[in-house]
Amino acid sequence: MICKKCCLIIFIFFTFFLCSIAADRTYRLQLVWHHQFQFAGYYMALEKGFYAEAGLDVEILPVKKDSTPINEVLSNNADFGITTSGVVLNYFDGYPLVSVAAIFQKSPLVFITKADSGIETIWDMEGRKVMLLDDMSSLELVSLLKKYGMLNKIIRQPSSFEIQDIIDGRTEVFNGYRSNEPYELESKNVKTNIIDPFDYGVKFYGDILFTTSQMIFDYPEDVEAFKQASIRGWKYALAHTEEAIDVIKNVYNSPKTKAHLRYEANIIQELTQYDLVPLGFQSSERWEQIADMLMGIGVVGRTRDLSGFIYEAPEAINWEQMKAVVFVFTIVLLLVVLWRYITLFNAKKTILEKENMMILQSKYAALGEMLGAITHQLKQPLNGISIILQNIEDSSGRKDEQKWVGHGLELVQHMSATIDGFRMFYRNERMDREFSVALSVCGAFELSSGYLKYYNINYILSCSCGKRETLCDPSNCEDAHKHCDITLYGNSNEFKQVIMNLIQNSREALMNLEQEEKEIRVNLAFDGELIRIEFSDNGPGIQPEILDQIFEPDFTEKDDGTGLGLYMSKKIVEDHYNGTIRAENADFGARFIISFPVN
Repeated sequence: MICKKCCLIIFIFFTFFLCSIAADRTYRLQLVWHHQFQFAGYYMALEKGFYAEAGLDVEILPVKKDSTPINEVLSNNADFGITTSGVVLNYFDGYPLVSVAAIFQKSPLVFITKADSGIETIWDMEGRKVMLLDDMSSLELVSLLKKYGMLNKIIRQPSSFEIQDIIDGRTEVFNGYRSNEPYELESKNVKTNIIDPFDYGVKFYGDILFTTSQMIFDYPEDVEAFKQASIRGWKYALAHTEEAIDVIKNVYNSPKTKAHLRYEANIIQELTQYDLVPLGFQSSERWEQIADMLMGIGVVGRTRDLSGFIYEAPEAINWEQMKAVVFVFTIVLLLVVLWRYITLFNAKKTILEKENMMILQSKYAALGEMLGAITHQLKQPLNGISIILQNIEDSSGRKDEQKWVGHGLELVQHMSATIDGFRMFYRNERMDREFSVALSVCGAFELSSGYLKYYNINYILSCSCGKRETLCDPSNCEDAHKHCDITLYGNSNEFKQVIMNLIQNSREALMNLEQEEKEIRVNLAFDGELIRIEFSDNGPGIQPEILDQIFEPDFTEKDDGTGLGLYMSKKIVEDHYNGTIRAENADFGARFIISFPVN
């Protein structure tokens, strides 16, 4: 018994001893280059106390001329480092390295030529003098040359890091950072061309935050805390660029001018693609593509899979809090889906004439591919949320909880169907079936009832499928179906989206009006040959001069509008149901009339 007590005391002592060591530990971050905006997120995480709030003591180490961040981390001279996508080669060579976060979604490494050199593409580099670092440091550039069989067709020169060499003609193609050398050349009135590997399918990440597998094993919570505090620092730096620039100049004594740092900040904002994906995001699919490319061009042999290379945060689920947050999270996720859809669409827009349909079709094809990627990423968490909600519903005995959880499940199912609808709309992957028009219209109003009630907007549903018009109970979808049993063949969720777009337009027209009576009226009619839906409101109506434009892509009068809603509705009605949709001004507001032939 005494022996057991002694062992327990020793165990407790060493536990507290090791915890105190972990608490007093200083984590060292090794930079890959001199102080500049390239590392602004880490500077701000330190200066704003984000590391300290996470319980971490962090030291940022400047670049070392005779070593690399990978060597410093493997030698235990640093705990974390910043490097390129080439770190995957070290992993394949057996080194215990782990990619914690990809800060740049696009590598900044590019080829730079003078505008008057005649070198605008990779094929123009044949027989020209090209500066390169070693294969590891210039991996993206070397991979680009190997991919297109150009490595042996250039005159390779060791990089001098001096842009004067390209100005004076000692080299014709300079390897550099998109955020650095172009600015320096332009400041000397030298116009440039950029040859970006990303444009040729060499889509490597840039500025990888990495550590060792041993560090993750020994201090898993600290590694996660370091990652999150660093990302928080990056968010702050990108939102407060002037403050970050002052810190880089005043605290870290960067030799760059503020104008140069501002230029760098704008380029880095683009490289992070923060408006499209979360900061630090990395996917196993993209790392697999990078590895496959490196194998295909003979840079590396595949010696192990990537399961140990891509960092995964330790799982910790608080089931007590899950009930409280899962419903809110579901709503937020819906907003994220819509926000990402709009953002990705705008990111692909170009300033070209709308009449050029070939360009327009190309834009929507690219948008469809990106929407496919989003749906792939969002389907898994949606399924997980649905399972969690079902478990909570099964375990709860309270009717009010079951009611709200049930409503949450309906929203999750609608979100999942909407995501599938986006994919099918652009990829022609359809799961058509016969559905009730009345039930779909009524269902759209049910999903919109929350914000309609908030703005005191009434909605009235009537059916004219018989000899006279019959008012239906809008809260009872079966009542509407009973009075107007008409069906269409197609995708019901897609059809419902058309109705919800019209509801959204009417809501925006009515919500700020001071009139007491605000209402939306929908009448379903069937004369044996045509199904007709008349959708109207008592708002201010549509300006006559824009009536012919409201269904055009990109047309909107709202500051935050996308010009997609009515265009997509028109495409769905015409292309998928062989119907028509038109708008007009009635005596009391706007009216949309949709007509479908009988299936």
